[in-house]
Amino acid sequence: MVREADESGSQWAPGTWDKLTKKRGRLISWAVREGCKSSWRQFVPLLPHEKPSPSGTDHRVIVGLAGLQAAITDNELDLAQLSEDDARLAVRYAVNELNGFSLWLPELATNHSQAVQDVLTECIRGEWQFDAKREHVHEVLSHLSWNGERLTPLVMDSIIEQIRSGDPPNVNVLETALTVLLKNTDSSTAILAEIAEDRITQYAKDSQGFILWMAVWLQLSAGPALKYLQQILSSIPATDALMVSLCDMLHSDSRQRIPSISSPDYAEPNHLRTFIPLIYCHINPNEDIEHVGDYTPTARDDAWRFRGGLLERLSLSESAEADEVLHEFLDDSTFASHRDYILHLLDQRAERQADLPPWNPQDIRSFAKDYETDPKTDRNLFKIICRRLDEIKNDVEKADNSIRSEIRAEDNERKLRIWLARKLQERSRNRYTVPQEEEIDRRERPDLRIERPGMSPVSIEIKWADKSWTLPQLLERLENQLVGQYLRDDQSRYGIYLLGYIGRKKTWEYPDNSSRLSFKEVVDMLGERAQAIVAERRSIEDIAVISLDFTDF
Repeated sequence: MVREADESGSQWAPGTWDKLTKKRGRLISWAVREGCKSSWRQFVPLLPHEKPSPSGTDHRVIVGLAGLQAAITDNELDLAQLSEDDARLAVRYAVNELNGFSLWLPELATNHSQAVQDVLTECIRGEWQFDAKREHVHEVLSHLSWNGERLTPLVMDSIIEQIRSGDPPNVNVLETALTVLLKNTDSSTAILAEIAEDRITQYAKDSQGFILWMAVWLQLSAGPALKYLQQILSSIPATDALMVSLCDMLHSDSRQRIPSISSPDYAEPNHLRTFIPLIYCHINPNEDIEHVGDYTPTARDDAWRFRGGLLERLSLSESAEADEVLHEFLDDSTFASHRDYILHLLDQRAERQADLPPWNPQDIRSFAKDYETDPKTDRNLFKIICRRLDEIKNDVEKADNSIRSEIRAEDNERKLRIWLARKLQERSRNRYTVPQEEEIDRRERPDLRIERPGMSPVSIEIKWADKSWTLPQLLERLENQLVGQYLRDDQSRYGIYLLGYIGRKKTWEYPDNSSRLSFKEVVDMLGERAQAIVAERRSIEDIAVISLDFTDF
């Protein structure tokens, strides 16, 4: 009778009892409903992986699910007040629901997280043992992969533990587990990339497991993944088939795929420089088939669509390196038939780069007064801060009423930082703020971090150049501190290396030939190295090296 209550429902627990009431009468409907409410504690459901018939559901589970849902709907069951044993029992019912978990499971997890975690973990470990040939594998892990956002954090560590111990025999279980982890890459990126590099060597190159792990590796750590891919493509047969399977897996509309993370590593211009030609060599555009009318896409169809989208993806990159890569492709015979299209993409990039954000009335008034508008992007913010530092530099080094006397030879870097923060804040014109001691990435802090709501910050590293710092040390601080720590976040693309000088040291030793460099030459050398870093690092747009000379000429 429970199924008569809501035969069209998508879950075992009825969303409404109206049909049963209409068919059997109000009294029978009430009696069935009350009977279900009292029955769920009288039975302990098997977990999905424990059932002797994977596709079957014990009728007592259906009755219990109906009773739990009815009791919750009628406000007769407060999930927060359940005992720990009842909470665990309720979870066992919830994981047996049809088409996903019971709707109340996330609320139960809020109040009884340990009970939910324990049962879900037991299910995952059970599914990990599924036989390689088992067909019915879409159980708890599968539900987590497409409808478990609020539950997944409870079992992330368990899934990673299982992955670390070894892949499941059933490749479909592996695919589902990787899907769950890729949807939560904030906590699993480094771990998955490390495992992928090791695990991929354990599979035959034409196997589904190999394709899965290669797709993961390319998304998380494309550099070593592409290097490995190039090596094996030169030493195995059926390379075109392998690349078709890989691109099919990565294609967003493919039925055979794991999820694509929002910013896959392979999509960075320095990796697309290698990846795109590799794909074009093995998925020949001349062999593409243009279908007419209705058709079912094959893996080859999805692969060439993935291939075609990469050039456009490259052209949409905000990195200046994308221009270099596209120009390189113009001279590559692999893209001879696509030359006009690449030129078109370069024209579009030029147009976008020429477009400036539209001004509003306040911008016009601001420009009329200050010859400057509020920053619209982090690049604008960076340029404004560089301009402010140039103003401070002029007031220190050239102004008739110089402010250099505000800093003394005995002042340490903290005093210089506080002074500079005050000067920048005085000149902010409400276009930025200068919070100090802002924590960044594992408690590592830049000396100053310039912020404006809605855009990435600009980090400033400050050094008294002539206070015990050697030239190698100054170079090391530029590379490992400003770049390696403060610009490590993908959202931090602009940095400033500020060097103070007050005459305590006249020259610096050049490491290679023991020649001596003046402060200006040191600044010039650091500026050259900063621009070399910008050219090398795809995630960094610009680094400025600025000096403040407090000596009294």
